[in-house]
Amino acid sequence: NCWIPILSALLIWLMGINPIWVIIAAAVGGYIYGQFIQPTE
Repeated sequence: NCWIPILSALLIWLMGINPIWVIIAAAVGGYIYGQFIQPTE
């Protein structure tokens, strides 16, 4: 998972994406992941 912040930084730098959108996308992705992937414990 170490490539995620690197990819985010490259997208922000190369494409001029607002960092707020990256944070929102990460939060939404984490929420959806938590809803569909059940804990293993």
